[in-house]
Amino acid sequence: MSREKSKKLEDAQKAKYLNEIGHRLSELRALCYPPGRGSLRRMADATGIDDGTLNTYEHGTEPSAINLSTIVETTGCSAPWLLSGKGPMFPAETEKTLVSERDARYTTDMKARVLSHLKLMIEDVEENWPEDK
Repeated sequence: MSREKSKKLEDAQKAKYLNEIGHRLSELRALCYPPGRGSLRRMADATGIDDGTLNTYEHGTEPSAINLSTIVETTGCSAPWLLSGKGPMFPAETEKTLVSERDARYTTDMKARVLSHLKLMIEDVEENWPEDK
């Protein structure tokens, strides 16, 4: 195989590897910082890594070792999982905590939405209820 072909193959393998890391970073962000407006910003705030930088990592740019270390430390994810996809995303205890925190946030958000909706319904009924004569 010529040097040029070997270099192209090496570059393609590296690009595939970096895209896989990017995909795992996206998965990690979706779990730790639930999807929706600002999840990238929330991860950036938590890690201290610029949101634009995180976005480029998710799209296949090579992350620095220090930023990978920061992400692992901040999220509690498994470094082998982040780098290779092997093993669990989190040690068992970390995963339980994340799931229960996510469920608690969802429950709190849902309660607030329901209460807000009920308040609007009550106000509407009070404004439009026919007067007793």
